[in-house]
Amino acid sequence: MHILFFAMALVLCMTWEASAADVRQFGQAAKVIELPYGNKVTITPGKDGAQVIELPRGRIQYLAIWRQKMIPVCWENPDATALSYRDLVKSAVLGSWQKESQLQFTGWGKCDISSLGIRIMVADAEVGPHVEVLGRYLDGRPAGMVLNFTFEKWSPFCQSAKEFCIWGIAVHEFGHAIGFAHEQNRSDAPFECQTERVGTNGDWNLTTYDPDSVMNYCNVKYNNNGILSSRDIQAVRMIYGTP
Repeated sequence: MHILFFAMALVLCMTWEASAADVRQFGQAAKVIELPYGNKVTITPGKDGAQVIELPRGRIQYLAIWRQKMIPVCWENPDATALSYRDLVKSAVLGSWQKESQLQFTGWGKCDISSLGIRIMVADAEVGPHVEVLGRYLDGRPAGMVLNFTFEKWSPFCQSAKEFCIWGIAVHEFGHAIGFAHEQNRSDAPFECQTERVGTNGDWNLTTYDPDSVMNYCNVKYNNNGILSSRDIQAVRMIYGTP
């Protein structure tokens, strides 16, 4: 739910070896680029200095899309008593981001010292569920994602709706894990929503604010009830390919 101080917005790559000069160049004139999974987008300079991309959601940055379709996932501290909750997280992720893209989240066993991919720690911390960084910068980072299964210190209302909260939070946090930032951080979000900004804004602006996004704190539905909005689906397919 909360991104820590290092939070960044989603990173978009024209090529995996793009240089800083390439990034600066995009701000000078309209340019068509091809995304890693074959889709093409047009980039134009925005009024606020950001690059405007014709996509259906959020602000994004430049360097952290996952390079591979298969992303390993492991648990730092799997507890036998919490197996059903770990399975619930897996089902939530496979039924959302994986279902709607070419991404495949693999493994889901216990982390070892050399495990790559998304490493999940389960902890009832007051700071709440979060990722330390976004996108592929989580690759191999110990406890890069923190989830909560007990909700004693954080969000105690979830104690009476654990399955609902675990599902919705998993979808939200894995949105961060594949690079999506909070939708309410956009400059064109309603004023009352911008007061809930968390994390750093991206430097690539997408064109349509999505009040129904699973990534939007200002959504009237908690994490959109753990269901991707139509624009969430359009965005993940644009970036990570259509299934």
